[in-house]
Amino acid sequence: MNVGVIHGRFQPFHLEHQTCLEWVSGQADEIVVGITNPDPADRTPNDSAPHRHLADANPFPYYLRSRMVQSASEDLGIDPHRIVVVPFPLNRPESWDSYFPRNATHFVTILSEWEEYKAARLEEYGLKVLRKTATRSISGTEIRRRLRESQPISGLVSPAVEELIRRS
Repeated sequence: MNVGVIHGRFQPFHLEHQTCLEWVSGQADEIVVGITNPDPADRTPNDSAPHRHLADANPFPYYLRSRMVQSASEDLGIDPHRIVVVPFPLNRPESWDSYFPRNATHFVTILSEWEEYKAARLEEYGLKVLRKTATRSISGTEIRRRLRESQPISGLVSPAVEELIRRS
């Protein structure tokens, strides 16, 4: 079985994340979606993305982010049996083998220095990485700002994810 892995904080899971999910879906039989920063106590600063560990940048708990991934996958028409959502403690490489198969391919969309850092770290650990360079058109930071200011987020997240956020 061909396994593809994507990972991110998904704060929230927005349309650019869905584009990455579609990319993997077209190339892998099974998809593992690793949600980073699953445990608030395990967040650590990183110079490549200094905001990633802050509470304001992580308002959605692991459970809700998992639901976002599942709902967005359904919106895309991806068979739910192809997707496994797991916590992914990016800060602890010694535990990675517990969360996805060693022979899986990690799909990383390079949008900034952070994603390049993450891809290089995976490769240093001996994992296969496919990179795709893209231009950021949607920002989780912007979505979180809009939510704080009670502004609409339609067109930035799928309708199902928007509904989950609204109900949370």
